[in-house]
Order: sequence, then structure tokens, then C-alpha cells
Amino acid sequence: MAQLAATEQALYYPTDLRVVELFVKNHVQFSSSNFTAYDPCSGEGLALKTFAASAPNYSKIITIGSELEKERAKAGKENLTKSIHAAFENLEFDGQPGLIWLNPPYDSVGGVRTELTWINMVAPLLENGRCMILVLPERFMKGHENYNAL
Repeated sequence: MAQLAATEQALYYPTDLRVVELFVKNHVQFSSSNFTAYDPCSGEGLALKTFAASAPNYSKIITIGSELEKERAKAGKENLTKSIHAAFENLEFDGQPGLIWLNPPYDSVGGVRTELTWINMVAPLLENGRCMILVLPERFMKGHENYNAL
């Protein structure tokens, strides 16, 4: 039943913004230089906006998101420096983002885990010390009652 509901909403599960704020507060150290943060599954852009807004040098972070669903991409224009209504696979990059925020769809298609496909697609952008923050559902954490290792 959860699978049907996920498919109905295009596998869209936005990141809990309180979790983003706590993550930044407790685990992220920002450089003082400008950098670009990119979210290839940005939805309305709220997670990346919250991430950047939690940084002490917020004005130096360029936030870019891409989203397949038209209305969410449109909403992203209000929350990000740039929101693109397009599939990640169709984008070309001028330079590389300093950070990738990835909360991909978690599903299995033809026996292949969708989130692993996403990781493999964005990994080439992570050259020269770039960083990816991968958002994982609780069920992927050891100790969770429904633990499911990738």
C-alpha cells in the first residue's frame, strides 16, 4: 500500500526541515568561500533552502535544484537561486557543485534499487573533494525495526 501511495505522488517524500536544521547545526562546517549546492531531486527546494539558510555564510551559497514535476519545480523558483524543470539526465553542468544534496526516490524497478541508480548518476559530479549528503529513510539505519540494508 505504501508503494502505491509513493508512486501516486511520484515518489515524493520531502525531507523533514527540522532534521535539516539539526544536521547542519551538529555536523556541517562551512567554508567562508562561495560554493554551489545542487539538489537533483529538489521538489519545492525547501530542504536545500533550509540547508543553505542554516549556514553562517548563507549569502555565499548558490542553490540549484532540478525537479521533474512541473508544479514543484515552479515552487522551487521561490526557494532556490535557480530551479530547473528537467530530468537530471538531460542537464549539462558548467563546473561542478561543491555539494550535492540527494534525497532520491527509494524504490525497486526491475530488481534494481532506484536510490543506487541515483547515487551512480550523480557520483561523477563529486570530483576534487566535492561532497554529497545522502538522505536515507529510517529503515536503512541499523537498529530500526524495519531495517533494510542497501
